Amino acid sequence: MIRRFFHPMVFATFDQVKDWACWSASKIKTLLARLGDEGRILPIEVKGMGEGWVLERPDYDPEIAQVTWLIHRVDYLAYTYSGELKARYKNLEVLQYLLIDGAFKGAVLGHWRIRPHDVDDVVVELSKKARGLRRAEILKAVRMVYSGENHEVVCYDGEEL
Repeated sequence: MIRRFFHPMVFATFDQVKDWACWSASKIKTLLARLGDEGRILPIEVKGMGEGWVLERPDYDPEIAQVTWLIHRVDYLAYTYSGELKARYKNLEVLQYLLIDGAFKGAVLGHWRIRPHDVDDVVVELSKKARGLRRAEILKAVRMVYSGENHEVVCYDGEEL
């Protein structure tokens, strides 16, 4: 389960920090120990998410607007969850991920080429009702990047457009 991003208490597991930082495990352990000694992060165990560290963010407004963002595979937000996202979309050709309401809940699929290429499908991990209600919003976000004469969105949720 991927947590929502913009949460008042920012939580990360060791694997998430490792995926994001791309440093050696020993460097990350040293950094986390130092931050813990300084009281900048606190070790914690979150039910369903495991052991990790938390950073209090008292200045944050916890309300998250309903919004869809297209996030590139190598964006630092996606990179933080690269292990989990790769496992979730195993054997699929992911062009970009969908960040819906602050959590990764979908992917844009297709085969990347230097020349024009189509979006084969837009996979959304919402309830069937929510997928239908938010279809226009999600397709608008996808078409901000994949549109015009170079790209066509072929399917949404497995159904041809």
